[in-house]
Amino acid sequence: MASAYSQALGTLEVPMRWGPVSVCEAARRVGRDVKTVHGDVTALLDAGVLDRTASGAIEFSYEAVKVEFLLQAA
Repeated sequence: MASAYSQALGTLEVPMRWGPVSVCEAARRVGRDVKTVHGDVTALLDAGVLDRTASGAIEFSYEAVKVEFLLQAA
C-alpha cells in the first residue's frame, strides 16, 4: 500500500505533467477517490504549492519546487 505522502505527490504530479486540471480529473488520473484527492489539493493550495485558475482548475505555476520535511518517531 502506498503511503499518504507518495499519494499526495502523485496528486501534485498531475498538474505538473498535464497542466491545469479539475480535482475530479486529477483523481481520475491517479486512480484515487475524489474526496481524498480534494484533501490533498486543499493542503497543497494552502501551502502555496498549487494555484487555482480563473475557471477553478488546479495548476502548478512553478518551474520546480523543493520540498523539505521532518519525520519523527511517535
